[in-house]
Amino acid sequence: MTLPIIQSNISLKSFNTLGVDTISNRYVQLKSTQELNPLFEQGELQTDLFFLGQGSNLLITRPVRALILHNQLQGMRIEQETSTTVDITVASGENWHQLVCYCINNGYYGLENLSLIPGTVGATPVQNIGAYGVEIKDVILRVSVFDTLTGKTLELDNNDCQFTYRNSIFKTTQYKHWLITAVTLRLKKTFRAQLDYPVLANYVKQQRQTITANTVASAVIAIRQSKLPDPTTTANAGSFFKNPIISHERYQQLITDNPTMPSYLIDDQQYKIPAAWLIEQCGWKGKRHGNVSMHHQQAVVLINHGNATGQDLLKHAERVSHSVKQRFGIQLIPEVNIH
Repeated sequence: MTLPIIQSNISLKSFNTLGVDTISNRYVQLKSTQELNPLFEQGELQTDLFFLGQGSNLLITRPVRALILHNQLQGMRIEQETSTTVDITVASGENWHQLVCYCINNGYYGLENLSLIPGTVGATPVQNIGAYGVEIKDVILRVSVFDTLTGKTLELDNNDCQFTYRNSIFKTTQYKHWLITAVTLRLKKTFRAQLDYPVLANYVKQQRQTITANTVASAVIAIRQSKLPDPTTTANAGSFFKNPIISHERYQQLITDNPTMPSYLIDDQQYKIPAAWLIEQCGWKGKRHGNVSMHHQQAVVLINHGNATGQDLLKHAERVSHSVKQRFGIQLIPEVNIH
């Protein structure tokens, strides 16, 4: 296969949902894994690389000097099927929500709670995406990667991926040269609702409908749409910060001074605290500085109201984080990837 065309001076504004307008020096669309070998053989992959999907979990704060590989890999196939499970391999450039809908329509279950999460399939293991009591690690069988340093294809099983809360081996600098090309999921052929999350359980109960994969997915979509702004009309990257996890001892100290503080018990030793609540308590919900604010309904979402730069957005996020640290002694950690 011939070397794909490498373009210069490409605006990235339409390639990131925060709407940051910056320039890429070198940009290439990756439409087939077969295009990787010519790029490798020509030495293009031995330079600094920037992997780009749908840009829905990304804040660009400076011009991108690296070669951008814009992942547009498509396709899926059934690898194995039994009476109870199905293994499906999906190209990393496929749209995540469209995959969820496809699986539900075909009777493959386990992704319902992850409906409407923006981005590509390839981004899901990087972040170990999760929502309403379900994480992608629960269904990942293996992840296929292309090592841009060696030109070899590798396969990592679930344990190899080192999944933790909103984290994985793919987020470490040691393995930043791994390009995820496909993800294999093991899904169930019998639906079992995951309704451990109170907000979701209450919503489903109020609908007074038979609980099916479609009703659960519809509930998740409705809840997300009621809380999170649509990135196609309001520039944002979803939750900007992770929900912090604190020790039982720290929780006891905070709940004494803040008896209304919401929390989720993870185990006997740890609690998860909603970052949105912490931010709101510090007065940042809906508060605008120039063209930047935290969303007026969901305070953990950073909004670009117009022509804010990446630095404008980053500085606002840092101010918010500093306030939370000062008041609660909790350091907020960005969930969004910052470049």
